[in-house]
Amino acid sequence: MNRDGSDQRPIPNAFGWDPTWSPDGEFILFASDMRGGVQLYRIKLDGSDLQMLSDLPAIRGRSDWSPDGTFIVTYSGQPWNRDVYIMNEDGSNARMLSPTSGISQGPSISPDGGWVAFTSYFDNYGDDHGCEIYMMRVDGTDVRRITNNNYCDYQPRWGP
Repeated sequence: MNRDGSDQRPIPNAFGWDPTWSPDGEFILFASDMRGGVQLYRIKLDGSDLQMLSDLPAIRGRSDWSPDGTFIVTYSGQPWNRDVYIMNEDGSNARMLSPTSGISQGPSISPDGGWVAFTSYFDNYGDDHGCEIYMMRVDGTDVRRITNNNYCDYQPRWGP
């Protein structure tokens, strides 16, 4: 659709949720179960060039592109056992990024491409209201807690 909400139309062949634009505007990244288990896909706006990118055990959605379009972050895993993953923009070289046992999810890449913000339960594992927002470098180092509340902080996003 246009920025004002007019001219809404579906993207052919794109059946899924949590869409996000590639930085160059050429692709839309989204989660879908169209071929069985939930995985990440990318597609062009006209519905062409549909590609399954991931092969992880339990993608949830809410993924993000790096500002230069060279890598993607997402999260995968069963409830109370999720981790943040990073992969190349074509889905190759997928690897776990977050420390384990934190139920890490909802990643977002910083505008400079150097950090990933995400929700996790590192300090309050098992507490439904215990998730906080953390950040780490894109190599998985320097994990920092940045919120401290008595309610859950979900799905952080960076501003411009």
